[in-house]
Amino acid sequence: MTFRETKRVLFSADLAGFARATAKLDALVGAVFLDDWYQLCAAAVRNHNGRIVKYMRRVSCHFR
Repeated sequence: MTFRETKRVLFSADLAGFARATAKLDALVGAVFLDDWYQLCAAAVRNHNGRIVKYMRRVSCHFR
């Protein structure tokens, strides 16, 4: 097995105040809003040669 060291940039984006802002919205409206947010983040990350690692209340990704 061969190992090699690489440098990565880690990035995390969070929607501050999301729970408060969406608390009174219909669940479907909140889900569409969140899906749009994830799609915008994914496009921005891909445009900079990054890769989404996971979505878990915030977006975590790394770049080469």
